[in-house]
Amino acid sequence: MIKKFLKFITPNFILLFIKKKYEDFLLSKYKNLDNREIFKKIYKNKVWTPEADKKKFNFYSGLGSHLNDFTTLYIEKVLNFLNSFEEKKEVLEVGCGDFVISSKIVPYTKKFIAGDIFDEIIEVNKKKYADLKVVFCTLDLTKDVLPKADVCIVRCVLQHLSNELIIKFLKNLSNKFEYLIVTEHYPDDNEEFVPNKDIITGPDIRLSQNSGVDLSKSPFNLKYIKKSILCKTRSSSVAGYLNTEIYKLR
Repeated sequence: MIKKFLKFITPNFILLFIKKKYEDFLLSKYKNLDNREIFKKIYKNKVWTPEADKKKFNFYSGLGSHLNDFTTLYIEKVLNFLNSFEEKKEVLEVGCGDFVISSKIVPYTKKFIAGDIFDEIIEVNKKKYADLKVVFCTLDLTKDVLPKADVCIVRCVLQHLSNELIIKFLKNLSNKFEYLIVTEHYPDDNEEFVPNKDIITGPDIRLSQNSGVDLSKSPFNLKYIKKSILCKTRSSSVAGYLNTEIYKLR
């Protein structure tokens, strides 16, 4: 009751200021950790796992990987894209997480390589998806040599990285891939949207800053031949929407 009253009498700009300071405090625990330690901590502490699922899942990659509202159309569109070619494509997914979504894509590829920076989730995936023809590997997308493939998938990963790390990832792409499929969480369409506001690498994303990652805009300015929207997916239980784009790189 007191919280509701305080919220009612406190000006909105003060509430936003308090919220931002609280978010900064929560993120400060990740500030001096390297990439591997950051995401190990996130998974170990089940930061992305809904309370109701914490006993069910050891590792959980977030609602974007588990809600049908986000996944069903995405899988359909990715499969349509892959099946549009006469020959099957080799695919690399970076930041594969718990692999719930891409496990349904694997059968439609010539070869599938799945990498994640958190070694323990890779070991779990190797056992869980042993019946699938997947090469799982521990991989830091910002500095490790990326295996060659026709298509690179990065789904709901860059949104957790600072701009500096995203730039490192783009440099790491070099000319290894013909296509790049990127999914990012965007706020609902509005005139105040500003792409690519910087954040501290960690569990949060740019949504609270009315921002999201757009690789075609500054400071990234990804060079590409063609860009197209693959799909936009929404869920009534989550703010904003997931935007998936395909970049033809060469």
